[in-house]
Amino acid sequence: MGACAILPRIIGHGRAAELLFTGRAMSANEGLAWGFFSRICDDVQAEAKALMDGDVRKYGSKTVVAIFDEYYRYFQPFEGLDFLKAMADRNRFIRAWTTFMADYPLVLTPFLPAPIFTWNRDEQGAEGVREVLGSALYSYAMNFMGLPAAVVPANENDGQPVGVQIVGRRFREDMILDAAEAVERSVGVMAERLWRR
Repeated sequence: MGACAILPRIIGHGRAAELLFTGRAMSANEGLAWGFFSRICDDVQAEAKALMDGDVRKYGSKTVVAIFDEYYRYFQPFEGLDFLKAMADRNRFIRAWTTFMADYPLVLTPFLPAPIFTWNRDEQGAEGVREVLGSALYSYAMNFMGLPAAVVPANENDGQPVGVQIVGRRFREDMILDAAEAVERSVGVMAERLWRR
């Protein structure tokens, strides 16, 4: 069900019509007063950090804690108008991918845009964390759109695995897993090759 059908149920027909027909954005205070939000977070980054930071610090090694500290600094959340624009972009991308995948039910992409980094690159300071987390753009682009995908090693380069990503339609994980299995059948189980080294 689309936002045009849900919005009037939440904030009322008059308010919904005004927003939809004028294109005016709802302020955070209006949204709270109208029941669209249950609360307003002053600091979205602190909110996200609060949800997982306790477990990261309790169960994570010093290395994992340092990686997450850099992650929090590097990946600042979208807020306000930037957040709304990001959601609009997300909807536009989803529509384009859904239309494309009507004709092409599976899409093969690289996993990384460059050769894989060393196995412990994210432990090598802030630059390493940014390289590792920032380079998986093909992967998190699919996560951003809610599209299912699988990553499977397809070859190796200088002893490091080279993965490909198989993206499919929503709710068709079966096709994705079948394709990943076909790749693995064709190239062999990469873990066995890597362990033989």
